[in-house]
Amino acid sequence: MLRTIHRLGLVSNGRFWAQQSPMTGTHVGRMSVAFFHTGSRPNSLTGSPNVATTPSKPLPPPMVATSMQSKIGPSLQTQQSSVIPPAEINIDNELETEGVEDRHMSSAFAEFVPVLPELARSMDDNPILKQLVNTIMKDGKKARAQRFVADTLLEIRSRTQSDPYQVILDALELASPILKLTPIKKGSKVLQVPNPMTERQRRRKAIVWILEASDKRKGEKKFKDRLASEFLAVVNGNSGALIKKNQQHKMALANRANASLKY
Repeated sequence: MLRTIHRLGLVSNGRFWAQQSPMTGTHVGRMSVAFFHTGSRPNSLTGSPNVATTPSKPLPPPMVATSMQSKIGPSLQTQQSSVIPPAEINIDNELETEGVEDRHMSSAFAEFVPVLPELARSMDDNPILKQLVNTIMKDGKKARAQRFVADTLLEIRSRTQSDPYQVILDALELASPILKLTPIKKGSKVLQVPNPMTERQRRRKAIVWILEASDKRKGEKKFKDRLASEFLAVVNGNSGALIKKNQQHKMALANRANASLKY
């Protein structure tokens, strides 16, 4: 029937009309056929439309193609030379190079920044630093106290360019009292009896006095700055901790008559 319609010439814009087929006498209504859009005729054997082929674009003349290749060729070669194939990339070499650079950087950093031997070791192994940390510690926050001590050591080192641990040792030795006063009640009187102090007691008293004096310093907001300034002030001889030490020694000397009392 389609072949008959095509012969009648009723194809127009992909639609066709047929009033009456001369072969079957049947009426054909309005229909839309896909292969009529391309203007192709159905295959005589299968009834399927022939595939419409579009002509390819004409190739440029030989001279034009040669000139285009001469213009585009160098840029393409440059791009190809700049791109490294994935197979040629050696990840192991890059990792080895990074490791060498890190080692060089760490050694250079160690030469530039002075190394503190007392910070390298654990603070728990040093009895003096351990006692300083425990005295500073509040509410069981030991890591915070250790950080304060480490920052104080670095601050002293940056100011004096000397061993900060030795500065702290000298300050504690200068601020440590020798005697303590123990109150004893005798009848209606309270007597002060001077007694010698152990090394740990002397050191703790010096730390407490230095911390109290550092809290009274004005103009410095950070704890490490106040504590470092107070340690240096003790070494220089102008700290409030030294004043308290001298006052305690004077009271012990004034009550030396009570030293023989037993309690």
